[in-house]
Amino acid sequence: LVPYLKGHKLSLRTAADLGLLSPDGREFFTGRLTIAEIAPGGKTLHLTGRAFVQPDREPKYLSAPGLAKPLYGWARAKNLSRTPILTESITDFLTLSEWGYVPLCTLGTGMKEGHIELLKTLRHVAAVPHNDEAGWEAVARWREALPDLLIIPLPDCYKDINAWAQARHDAQPAFDKLLPRVRRR
Repeated sequence: LVPYLKGHKLSLRTAADLGLLSPDGREFFTGRLTIAEIAPGGKTLHLTGRAFVQPDREPKYLSAPGLAKPLYGWARAKNLSRTPILTESITDFLTLSEWGYVPLCTLGTGMKEGHIELLKTLRHVAAVPHNDEAGWEAVARWREALPDLLIIPLPDCYKDINAWAQARHDAQPAFDKLLPRVRRR
């Protein structure tokens, strides 16, 4: 990041003020794939980083300091008639997006009251929980707040959508078959 900023004559001070660099110049998201949530006008709302090169690195996920966690994908989903698919994982969000769906991501198992209020404005919302205790507990809480939430369980042998996509070349058409006919892409 630092060589890029310097090469493009961008301010290291601004990068530090945004939390991208520590006071000693170290990069905050080092070793992580960093995903931005961008508002329609181009403003960066949030940055989240996920460790892949060292998958056991703690913490696995980092969020940019000082930025409230948005509901990733909201700006796109709120104006579409298609049913968005809610997930807790940014990698599942990216996989669903690659497959052509309208994904939403909570960046974890918790859901803010503000996110619930946004989701209540949509006609339909589907959710794909992770196949672990935390994922199923989260989706139970989500359904309490959103009683009409459509739950799409994955095959038991896959922890999440992204793991399924990595394991099988036919994961997307198989996922399509899990969706009720009227709510397909």
